Amino acid sequence: MIVDSWYNGYSPKERDTKFKVLKKLIKRGELKAAEGPCDLCNDPKVAVEHHDEDYGLPYLWTKPALLCLCRSCHRYKLHKRFTNPKNWYAFIAHVRRGGYASDLKDKHIKKEVKLYQKAADEGTQFELENLRPYSHKIGGEWFANIRMDIESLKDPNARLRGQQIQVVKKIIYIDMDNVLVDFKTGIAKLSKDIQSEYDGHLDDVPGIFGLMEPMEGAVNAFNHLSQSDKYDVYILSTAPWDNSTAWSDKVEWVKKYLGMNGHKRLILSHHKNLNTGDYLIDDRTKNGADKFTGEHIHFGQNKFSTWKQVLDYLI
Repeated sequence: MIVDSWYNGYSPKERDTKFKVLKKLIKRGELKAAEGPCDLCNDPKVAVEHHDEDYGLPYLWTKPALLCLCRSCHRYKLHKRFTNPKNWYAFIAHVRRGGYASDLKDKHIKKEVKLYQKAADEGTQFELENLRPYSHKIGGEWFANIRMDIESLKDPNARLRGQQIQVVKKIIYIDMDNVLVDFKTGIAKLSKDIQSEYDGHLDDVPGIFGLMEPMEGAVNAFNHLSQSDKYDVYILSTAPWDNSTAWSDKVEWVKKYLGMNGHKRLILSHHKNLNTGDYLIDDRTKNGADKFTGEHIHFGQNKFSTWKQVLDYLI
């Protein structure tokens, strides 16, 4: 047996069985090996390993049942929280100021967290200096309400196969051109000669998609939806068949403006109706948008003319 301890009300045998199945699925290529960022401290560069919060049947292989955590967060913070809760709470405060576990190798940062923990013990105030932007909703993280009592290790009521784990998120697809991306801003950066040469088919200009800026409110809206516990969000766009740079430009645009929230979330297709989901936010009905089986939110039209109106409808 590899796993020899209880956790969240699951026995060593239950935990060990799922762990072995996980290893087999990864070996067969049916599941990905653990990959960052760390699902606790959000460090994008640190090596990570799998951690399970749920070992019940049928097995769940998605968050928040199966997570990827760096070694420090996994072994020395999460699993040590029962015996050192004060250290755990101080570490969470560090995470919420944009801190990584690896930052604690810095003597100044480590001392600062210790001072925060001491102030908490004494009932006094100590403000941690922000290190990076924190994109998660405080109190809505998977770890925000986990049990801290050591009795939870063997308590059957600690099992997480409740509503929180079984929630099925609705799928949203979002178009790029004139929905996330302001096409006109790219045109404005072209010379008059280029505009004249490609008149009527400006989307064939090499590199034009790399010149475009976001639509007003688009980036904030995308991040808001991506971090919601209600939706699973993807970008569903079409790239001109005869403009090979458009395909790579769209990937680079997503990386630049949407960051990790857009990581591996881009789908390029001329047949959007082949994607199954609940909502398609698109400004046109072409390329299969009119045949999408979910709800087409016709961006730029009627009650969906701005991103604020779209968010008001969905959130």
